[in-house]
Amino acid sequence: MYVGVMGKGDKKKAWLIESYREGNKVKKRLHQCFGYISEINRDDPDAFDKLKAKYSNQEDPEQKRLRESNAVLEVLNNKIKEVKFPAHCPMINYAGQITLPLWRYMGLNKTISDLQHYHNPDLTCSLNDVIYTLCSLKLWDPGSVLHAYRHKADLLGAPLHGVSLDQMYEALSFMSAHKETIFRNINRILDKKMHRTYTMVFYDVTNAYFESCLTDEERNFIRTDCYEDVEELLKKAVKDGEMEADEVEKILNDKEFDFDNIPDSIKHELRCILYLRMRGFSKEHRYDLPIISLALVIDENAIPIDFEIYSGCASEYKTMSTSISRMKEKYQIKKTIVVADRGLNSTQNLQMLLDEGHGFLVAQKISNLKSSDKKEMLAPEGYEEHIVLRDKHAPATEDNIADRLRFKSIDFTKEDKHGNSVKCKLIFTHSTKREARDLNIIELAVKKASAAVAKNEVLPSSRQGWLNFINKHKGKQTRAEKLNQEAINKAKELAGYAGIVYHEVPGCKNGNIEASMILKAYHHLVQIEDCFRIMKNNLGLRPMYVQLEDRITGHVMCCVLALIMVRLLQIKLHESGYNLSIEEITCALRDARLAVIPAKDGEHIFLSISDYNDIYKNRERLSDEDIRKELQTPQSNNTDKLLLCQGLMPLPATCGRQHLRMSFKDSFSSTQPLIDPIVYDLVTSAHENESQLEI
Repeated sequence: MYVGVMGKGDKKKAWLIESYREGNKVKKRLHQCFGYISEINRDDPDAFDKLKAKYSNQEDPEQKRLRESNAVLEVLNNKIKEVKFPAHCPMINYAGQITLPLWRYMGLNKTISDLQHYHNPDLTCSLNDVIYTLCSLKLWDPGSVLHAYRHKADLLGAPLHGVSLDQMYEALSFMSAHKETIFRNINRILDKKMHRTYTMVFYDVTNAYFESCLTDEERNFIRTDCYEDVEELLKKAVKDGEMEADEVEKILNDKEFDFDNIPDSIKHELRCILYLRMRGFSKEHRYDLPIISLALVIDENAIPIDFEIYSGCASEYKTMSTSISRMKEKYQIKKTIVVADRGLNSTQNLQMLLDEGHGFLVAQKISNLKSSDKKEMLAPEGYEEHIVLRDKHAPATEDNIADRLRFKSIDFTKEDKHGNSVKCKLIFTHSTKREARDLNIIELAVKKASAAVAKNEVLPSSRQGWLNFINKHKGKQTRAEKLNQEAINKAKELAGYAGIVYHEVPGCKNGNIEASMILKAYHHLVQIEDCFRIMKNNLGLRPMYVQLEDRITGHVMCCVLALIMVRLLQIKLHESGYNLSIEEITCALRDARLAVIPAKDGEHIFLSISDYNDIYKNRERLSDEDIRKELQTPQSNNTDKLLLCQGLMPLPATCGRQHLRMSFKDSFSSTQPLIDPIVYDLVTSAHENESQLEI
């Protein structure tokens, strides 16, 4: 028992509390109330401390953990002296235990368990374990479901033991079926814990390719639940006089689509509805493979809010309205400013955002502005300067200035060729950092163009930027005739400039925009592109190997949930004073390994495996002697930082079940295997055989 405090402010009371265990949970029982602390300390300021000393029989939690840890190590060190090390030790990874608190922080363990209880009670495996493992593997060993199945013996705690490959695919279908519920619960919890306001949301679109040659149209593989949209499209064609009613009725009844008899005006839209995996404009130039389009919405912390999947041949201009409408309907996000890249800047999209009750802050291409607008942009009058510091807490010295940002705004009318228009603000910005980058790019392009002109080369039909700097001689073959100096001068004149169209939330009285909002918009536009880069390069978004629509959704969902976890982990690292890149985090999780040593009593001993691959990182210009001097100072490795930032304990060189439980604050009950049972049997029998051979 111990003396604890309950209540707040002047209402704090001292209680005698008992801790007890009920199953795997630790609970508390109140025994006696000693009264208000202010009353206890009225005559003696130390009375409460004396009361605690009298009744408390519990030591400080950290001291207790350290004492228990030392006791475990002493036992293990004595035991390991008696162990005969086998010729080969299996290696397992405990990264899943490092990221498990993030999963619980989002409430996903309860959400998925409850969904399984109500919708799939007969399923023998734990879908929470399967889905969590698939998502956590994306962080340090991304691959297909088949890859995860083949490597399931490599995981501490054997979370996938007894789970079949078909059940793992079923887990993807389960995720797809309950996507709305899962993301709604995640966002509800994160809204509360992180105090999200949704003053800004950030939207962008990318695409991902499949390891397949055939599209869904070529395979005649029609999407599920698409016929309502097909019926709506065809009936609209009847209303517009493009099709006959009996013709549409026959198509809907037979569910056969002969595109030779479909009007050209709706062919493309119909394909986008019917087929998911299609060839289209690939941002990675994989025009030989089918792709899907992925729309992502993130918050101001670069944490995904939701995603939508569209056909690979769908236009990102047209899918934006659907994504924003669904976001508003599902999460009741109203009166927010939507920030997007210029690839989504169309008059229809901007008007749609205003109609939905949102403002916008969208990048605007400046090279095709009217001459009057360009003249206003290049005029130095009216600009406001903002200095961006490398270290916000240090003075604004020249060495500490990362960038100088200038901006001004003018009234602007966004128009398109169909006569549609939107009145808004056009914000011109100029960045010294961006100017230097643009000038370097122009210089490289001029060198390529000059080399082509010197050789009178035949020019390719591509859209590479350096081709704009050449006057072309057109004949049977287009050749480089001479440099287009006018185009070069115009490009240099625009170096460092960028444009943004802005409109406040409809009904908002303040139409002005602050520099902080512009800086935030630029920063987060980079971050959402970074989200796509992380999912593709670090989390295995592509190539995709699944074919069914629900499994495709489940696969993308695994990547998005993994991205949320890594973003939360970055926040916790930053709060703890650690700043690790995505690559450093994934490497640290990959290096969280243990070697399994069989012991006589059946409880294996685990040895932490350390890597020294990063000792030369950021020391490329140091001598070996200087590197040795730096490494003499004890430094925690990145895996330990991931544990410490979440309140977990780093593992010692030698550990057992009890120490794993203390380090990870996890149950690891006596009946739960720490390694895959099949691997356990193989290791044990191999160890016994080696012992018999030695005898």
